[in-house]
Amino acid sequence: MENLTVLVTSIDTPIALGVLKCLKEIKNITVIGTDYRTLTTGNIFCDRVYRISRFTESKDDYFKQLNEITDKEQVQALFPCDPHEIALYEDYKQRLTIPFALPESSHFDRLTDKEATYVWLVEQGFSEYIPTYYAFTSHDELASLIHNEFKDEEELVVKNTSGHVASDFAVLTHREKFIEKIETQQSHVFAFEDYLNTNNSDRRMVMKKLDPPEFSVDLYVYDSKTVVCVPRHHIVVSDGLLFDGTVIEHTELIAISIEIAEAIIDEGFINLQFMKEDGNFKLTDVNPRFCDSQVMSLGAGVNFPELFLTYRLTDERPIPKPQWNTRMVRYKESVFYQNYNADDEPAVWTDSDE
Repeated sequence: MENLTVLVTSIDTPIALGVLKCLKEIKNITVIGTDYRTLTTGNIFCDRVYRISRFTESKDDYFKQLNEITDKEQVQALFPCDPHEIALYEDYKQRLTIPFALPESSHFDRLTDKEATYVWLVEQGFSEYIPTYYAFTSHDELASLIHNEFKDEEELVVKNTSGHVASDFAVLTHREKFIEKIETQQSHVFAFEDYLNTNNSDRRMVMKKLDPPEFSVDLYVYDSKTVVCVPRHHIVVSDGLLFDGTVIEHTELIAISIEIAEAIIDEGFINLQFMKEDGNFKLTDVNPRFCDSQVMSLGAGVNFPELFLTYRLTDERPIPKPQWNTRMVRYKESVFYQNYNADDEPAVWTDSDE
């Protein structure tokens, strides 16, 4: 690939920072960033950054501005990096004329809803990989489930069925254990009675807290066949972000993940997450998008954003081989901008501005 120009949205998100780090490993590439601000942590990986509207405020304005930028910069591919952009899948298909890095799937509408995903996977014969869960809307339903289905469980996990971020969950427990967890600064924890008194009518699901450790599996699929599958063992996770983990050659997890991924998508990147229930792997999340921790695979010799660009924009069909047992340890970095304040961010930033 020569003289390639790509656009990355929401460049201040952890997802974007992982994608950007991978893209900068590619030769002869120009990276255009967009965000509702033009001074972000992602700027250090971009050649130019444009300030655009938030899609949550106006989808029409958002896509109008994206199209103007892609035309002006002659962008050849786009990476949506806000986790909520998976809800814009049909908009991207209809409003853009260039490839975008959400997987192609005839089941994508199901993949934006955890309950619908589980129901469909059970129908397709994957029930052995689905954890025991119950969906509910009202807290009367939840109270009944706690009393009847989970009466012997000390901890439960509640997730929004339409949640798209790793931190979108709550751990419910008895008040004594709740106090212990607060004293050790654990987040997202509620006492049963406190959570039941909150005002929330979203569709959610409840399940028992599964056994650690947690595993993520990154896959690239082309023509309904897996190109590469990279399992990762989570060692340290903080507020949904992976700070320490290892790429592992886990044959059982690879086989399970390939079977599920090839049933779900036809082409593109997908991330699956697993934990164990009673000693068996259970699928805890399906992310039909790039995730922030896929950058771990870069250190193991698999550049997933480059793989997407190669398969979508060229006739080359490489099959990368992961370097197993590669460990990633993350740290937080700082970015500095001289002579700017919060009131005078430019509409367009270029790397020559610094």
